[in-house]
Amino acid sequence: MGGMGKTALARAYASRFSGEYDGVLWLNFHQNLTQTFCNDRELMIENLTWNTQQFPTPARYFRRKWEVLCRLLEGQRVLLILDDMNQIRDSRFSLLWQLPCDVLITSRVYREIWPVK
Repeated sequence: MGGMGKTALARAYASRFSGEYDGVLWLNFHQNLTQTFCNDRELMIENLTWNTQQFPTPARYFRRKWEVLCRLLEGQRVLLILDDMNQIRDSRFSLLWQLPCDVLITSRVYREIWPVK
């Protein structure tokens, strides 16, 4: 349910355990992982922006940005918070568990129907 304090709980966790991490990356979920990670206002990576000449499709930009993000996260302790991730039928969902960081997800989706246990 909305308004139960999921986001507040994620903020409290990030604050309490911030000393365990080199950084916290907070992303507000937008429709799917492609839109979430390709949103340059939400996730800025220096010298990497979406332009249709270099990346004619969002899928191509996602792949490139994902590669760069994985390299940036290596060797660091980072907490990735995906807030309000209510869409779990995303073909890229399993990629989250390949990221070299800890992942915290807030969602209104019941635990029993998550694609991961």
